[in-house]
Amino acid sequence: MNGLQIQGYLGLAIGAVIVLLAATETVQLYPETWEWTMAQDWYKKNFNIFATAGILYYPVIFGIQFYMKDKEPFDLGGAKTKGLINWIFWWATGLAIFSILGAYYVLPSVIFTPIMEGRDWNTTVCGDSRPNLDEARPGFWIFIFCASKLFEFGDTLFVVLRKRSLIVLQHYHHLATMLYCWSAVIILGTDYNNATPAFACMNLCVHSVMYSWYAATRTGWRSPKIIMMAVTVLQLVQMVGGVALVTQTIVGGCQDPVTNYCLFMYISYFFLFSRLFIQNYLIPKATAACHKATSKCDKTKTKKDA
Repeated sequence: MNGLQIQGYLGLAIGAVIVLLAATETVQLYPETWEWTMAQDWYKKNFNIFATAGILYYPVIFGIQFYMKDKEPFDLGGAKTKGLINWIFWWATGLAIFSILGAYYVLPSVIFTPIMEGRDWNTTVCGDSRPNLDEARPGFWIFIFCASKLFEFGDTLFVVLRKRSLIVLQHYHHLATMLYCWSAVIILGTDYNNATPAFACMNLCVHSVMYSWYAATRTGWRSPKIIMMAVTVLQLVQMVGGVALVTQTIVGGCQDPVTNYCLFMYISYFFLFSRLFIQNYLIPKATAACHKATSKCDKTKTKKDA
């Protein structure tokens, strides 16, 4: 067993213990008292941090990329790392554990409660969000989910520091999501609809799978192609769900001040993830078939000419 595998099993054990402690309520990972105005106050208090991060995001990312142009990439972990600590594995593991915990706390009130109460689609989306946002269990985790979007800028830092290919989807969606979550907390609050909890629930569930899969691949495990495809399809399903939610706020008459921004955001994500899926899984297959056919034709032509 090598160092990567040891860290992989250690990360799995740590994650399992943390989730078990939370699930059994041995450790309470939310405050005793909570209301959504506390989240709004925290965002207002830290306005300068979010504003500065948003403004400097692109200059820093592309500045580092330019600086690293003639430099050796940082060895921050991965399947071929020579370093002692697999930094990128622990980063992904931390985000996976966070997402699993968030899904555990948020999903029941967002998904199961409406089903058990027999609410229709419009009532679920356009109904009162206070039972979700003002309740400590889901509300606090929806808040830290929104705040975590600032820390997910670290994903992009890992890409440029390791000199990996930086695609539009990678850098754009982190900034756009952070800005939306910022506005969802401060501008929307509990005044318009129940979409924010649903958005958080979808993203936490998808990220639970995505970051767990990504962490596993950083230990040297070679993921079957079908799982890689399934992760991207899951992300596409999330974007379809996002568009459906925003559309319902418009149709149901409960749209909010950032509805148009949110709709554009989810549609753009859908097209970018679709493009990624096509480039990674459909075009290579078609190109391989083309090369194979060309090779056969070349052999036939050679025999004929001889």
